[in-house]
Amino acid sequence: MRKLAATALAIPVLAALYVPILLRRSVALRLVVGLGAVGLIGLGVLTFLSPRPTAAKAPTVSAPLDAASFAQTVDAAHRLHDPIRLGFSSPMDVASVAATLTVDPATPVTTSWDTAHRTLTISPRGMWQPGTFYTIKVAAAALDAAGQPLGQAARALFNTRAATVAHLALSGSTASSASSSTAFTVTFDSAVPAPTADELLAISPAVTGTLTDVSTTTSGTSITFQPDQPLTAGVAYTVALQPGIVDADGSSVVAPEPLQVTTAVPPQVVRFRPLNGTTVVPLGQVLSVRFTEAMDPATTATAFQAKVGSKVLAGKTAWAEKNTVLVFTPSTPLAKGSAVVMSVSIAAMSATGVPLAAAKTVSFHTIAPVAPAAKVKSSKPKSGSGGSGGSTAGAGAWHAVEVYYLGLMNCTRGGGWVLSSGKCSSPGGSGVKPLILNAGISNKVSRPYAKLLATKNICSHFADGNPGDRLHRAGYPGDYRENIGCRSASSPYASVLGTHLFFQDEKPCGDYCHWANIMDPRVDTVGIGIWVIGDRVRLVVDFWKS
Repeated sequence: MRKLAATALAIPVLAALYVPILLRRSVALRLVVGLGAVGLIGLGVLTFLSPRPTAAKAPTVSAPLDAASFAQTVDAAHRLHDPIRLGFSSPMDVASVAATLTVDPATPVTTSWDTAHRTLTISPRGMWQPGTFYTIKVAAAALDAAGQPLGQAARALFNTRAATVAHLALSGSTASSASSSTAFTVTFDSAVPAPTADELLAISPAVTGTLTDVSTTTSGTSITFQPDQPLTAGVAYTVALQPGIVDADGSSVVAPEPLQVTTAVPPQVVRFRPLNGTTVVPLGQVLSVRFTEAMDPATTATAFQAKVGSKVLAGKTAWAEKNTVLVFTPSTPLAKGSAVVMSVSIAAMSATGVPLAAAKTVSFHTIAPVAPAAKVKSSKPKSGSGGSGGSTAGAGAWHAVEVYYLGLMNCTRGGGWVLSSGKCSSPGGSGVKPLILNAGISNKVSRPYAKLLATKNICSHFADGNPGDRLHRAGYPGDYRENIGCRSASSPYASVLGTHLFFQDEKPCGDYCHWANIMDPRVDTVGIGIWVIGDRVRLVVDFWKS
């Protein structure tokens, strides 16, 4: 204002000085000077008449805004229902601000002012979208209450908090499959109102269940869905989050990819040795249980039990056949005439952690006491056989009985039926080739093992490693099977015939029995060993693929 007043006062003085001079000069010079004087006078007039500049100060934002750039990130994780506030240094014209207010991305909002019209509150109609960067702007053309423009735009910048994400997991799982007793757990990374069981998961095939372990902490909500019944073994299930689940702010939850779950087929007991109902079991019998798959040694050994009456037998547990066969050797020989009960509970677990499908129990009886006078001696071998403890070159003492037993097996293998007389009825028709007797396997594997069993008065596949170990040591690697027979009889012929009739009666029995070993077309070679001590006859048959 002082400069403007000084300019105005200088105009008369300048006129008094330059007008006389102008009159004394040439016409052209007088014209130039005159125009300059007029311009100077006009500049003074314009300066005098121009409006006052806007007195409004640069706006501030109570978040606060950066005074230099008129913009500031309000919150890196702004809550979805919380408003944004802009503060101004002087009262503002409400209509003008409303006309220049923009929200990007476009979102319906409501606005309100404090009583002084200096603080503007912007609230979403509903909520801000999660995980979104917003810019709220009041343009530079907005006016204050005195009609002065801002001159620079005021902005508020903020990120809303991320969307709530759900995660699906299952318990009781293994590297390759899920247990039938598995439960499903859903975790949310922010608070979620607990839905019902039907609202939480969509499972196909359909599964009903109950929600357990529902918990909410500062890190989110966790809910476990426990099926009402165990899942069906060997079935593929699809587990997905139900649509429509929202978090505590009412924002839709980001669903995970559906889980593809196949339940494991639980292990089962194939058979016990001795078989259920067996009688006259030798006192030194080693007990065993075969399973359909490899088992966890610790849990299965604990789940196995052998009892005589109420007394639990003490003994040593070992494993064979890649942990598919549990072998139990009693600490002391079994007593004569004992009823022995073997059992495996569902506490037994497979190597992959799946519980046994069902508990199983069998029983057998040991050989009954026999008066010394009634004891039957074994028949003597033919001349030149070397006696019950010896052998001839290339053949055992009971070689003729071994050949006899080969004939019994090939009768069955060819589709015939061995009669109690030892004759073969209706041979032919199976299409399975007859077995070939291999002297090397008989001499090096089958007969020495039969001698060991007879000498120790035991009946086990595992008294000297497993059958595969014995074959491999003798130079016969590859596929193998083994049958053994342990009987007391008046003659070795009667013993092996009785054993074979027992094997034959197992038909049909799947893949895990003596009859299946005899009929297996994948093996074509066999070693047979027989050893007799007293009335004890031990038969060992080792099947091998040449």
